[in-house]
Amino acid sequence: MAGEAIEQVIGGVLIGYRLTIAGGTAVEATPWRRDPTLPKYAVRVTTANGAEAVYTVEQWAGSDKALRDRVRAWLLEHIDLRGTRRARSRRPDPFWRQAWTQFNPG
Repeated sequence: MAGEAIEQVIGGVLIGYRLTIAGGTAVEATPWRRDPTLPKYAVRVTTANGAEAVYTVEQWAGSDKALRDRVRAWLLEHIDLRGTRRARSRRPDPFWRQAWTQFNPG
């Protein structure tokens, strides 16, 4: 269950990013079941520019909010929102909407 929980948290962050930002850096999450090099119950997040981070259940079990905050912060360090567009989604993520506005004022 804890492994599924971190997959859901990370997936939620990435869905929010994709629903809110158009033309941004591509980001992907790979769970341990799809990559035998990952520790059991881990998720690797990668960006198109080559950055990667691995989040394990041992580190993040039961810490959904902290994990969500960490993944968002990590992404902001490894993607560039300047020059992107707001996606035409009916449900943009408030965090990504605010981050986009900071990088694209006016």
